[in-house]
Amino acid sequence: KEGEAFVCSKIADIYENNKENVELALKYYQMALSLYKEINKKGQIALLSTNIADLYYYDKEAYKAALDYYKVSILLYKELGFKESLVLDLQSMAKIYQKLNELELSKECWTESFNISKKINYNYGILSASKELGHIYFNE
Repeated sequence: KEGEAFVCSKIADIYENNKENVELALKYYQMALSLYKEINKKGQIALLSTNIADLYYYDKEAYKAALDYYKVSILLYKELGFKESLVLDLQSMAKIYQKLNELELSKECWTESFNISKKINYNYGILSASKELGHIYFNE
C-alpha cells in the first residue's frame, strides 16, 4: 500500500506542478491520502492534507475544504513536532480567514504562527506573521 500511495502522490505532483489538470491532481492526492490513512503514515497524511488544501486555497468556492484539510495537517504537525510546516499551514489558514473577512480567526492563526516561529527562531514565520498582524490591526 505504501508504494502505491507514493506513486499516486507523485502522479498528483506532476499534474499539480505542470498545472495540467488540478482535478486529476486532487484525485491522485486523495487516492494517496486514503492509502496512507489505511497504514497510518501520519507524516504523509499531514503532507498530503497540506497539498490538497493548497490546491483548494486558490478557489474561493473551496475555502471551506481548504480550511478543513489545513486543520487536519495542523493537528498532525503538532503531534509530530513539524514546527515549520505547522507555521506555514497556520499562515495559509490565516490568509483564507482574511479573505473571508473573519479577522478574529485570522489573528488567532497569525498569533499562533508568530509564537511558534519565535520559539523555533524561524525568521520567515516571525516576519510574515508580524507584517500581517500589523496590517490587520492597522485597518481595524
